[in-house]
Amino acid sequence: MIRLLSAGFKRLFTNKIFWTIIAVMCALSVFVNINLYSNMKEGYAVDVANCMFVFIYAVPIGIAVLCSSYIGSEFSDGTIRNKIVIGHSRVAIYLTNLAFIFVSSVMFMLAYVLPYSVVGLILFGKSGVGISAIALNFGLSLLTLLAFTSLYSLCTMLLAKKAAAGIVCLLLFMAGFMCAMSINTRLEAPEYHQGYELKDDGSVGLGEPQLNHRYLRGTKRAVYEAANDILPSCQCIQISRYGTPHTSRIVISNLILLAAAAVVGAAAFKRRDLK
Repeated sequence: MIRLLSAGFKRLFTNKIFWTIIAVMCALSVFVNINLYSNMKEGYAVDVANCMFVFIYAVPIGIAVLCSSYIGSEFSDGTIRNKIVIGHSRVAIYLTNLAFIFVSSVMFMLAYVLPYSVVGLILFGKSGVGISAIALNFGLSLLTLLAFTSLYSLCTMLLAKKAAAGIVCLLLFMAGFMCAMSINTRLEAPEYHQGYELKDDGSVGLGEPQLNHRYLRGTKRAVYEAANDILPSCQCIQISRYGTPHTSRIVISNLILLAAAAVVGAAAFKRRDLK
């Protein structure tokens, strides 16, 4: 296992796509700071913590790209077959690849957060958001990224081909965020709409509030709220807004997703015929 980790990290840190994504995350942090500074100059209230968790949207894309490239190359180059020939178990190979991609996702996160924080503190000063809220968000971010890593590793280890794995991972990402946006739109719909009425003098005034028929109630709302906490893409939206009311449910669902994806992926990989 130690030899697998050592060789894998050496290969990872010489991967051009890995360093390209690191550079993109650094550039994104600078761009976001410039945008916030521009808003501050226009008179808007700006806090350094406002966009600290923008990385939660970008890192899953980086994971999808790296996962398909890194693991796909191991299949196409015959590296995985060679590891099995010299005595490494398939489960160990699967888990070490999962570890490599998760470590990469943490480094992508740091590539955004560190330059963003340094430049942001210089430009905007100390944040008004509490340290405990920021620390909680970072902990939840790591679990959410781990969930994305487990899903993408499962897809890539079973598909093997880089192009197919990359497309599937990116489609999974896009579908997840489209679903997340739909769920959030429904949950944020107001219970009542402001009503208007036409007065005798021809002017329009405020009337009685009107019931919003799209407002979720009862069991349906509970199902949507559960999906909002369970789906990693929905968690990203909550984390970026510092709004995670059901922290324990998010933690438990991510751990279950990680365990399920790892068990299914490792079991399927053990039965896979490597040509």
